[in-house]
Amino acid sequence: MDKQHFYVSVHGRSVLAEQGAAPYELVMYCTVGQAREVQQMMEDLQEHAEDSFLAFTFPWPDTPEDDVNSQYTQSLNKLYRKIYEYGTAETRQHLTENKMLGYT
Repeated sequence: MDKQHFYVSVHGRSVLAEQGAAPYELVMYCTVGQAREVQQMMEDLQEHAEDSFLAFTFPWPDTPEDDVNSQYTQSLNKLYRKIYEYGTAETRQHLTENKMLGYT
């Protein structure tokens, strides 16, 4: 399968093949199927973000904040690790230097 550059915005929840189509933070070099995998992970992340929002809107008094955010945090860490796997050298360096891979 042919690889190409994809321009990723985690904040904008987008993975695009055209560099100027939208603002982006990171660049991957991967197949179309791998880019779709990352896009699906972003959709899952959005679902977890919405679930966390609802949990804060209607909180249970005994639910710790870390528990409410755990699914979102786990999804975000997985997403950044996958972007690292497919990322360019510059993307990998950025993720590592900014400690965005979820490792402690």
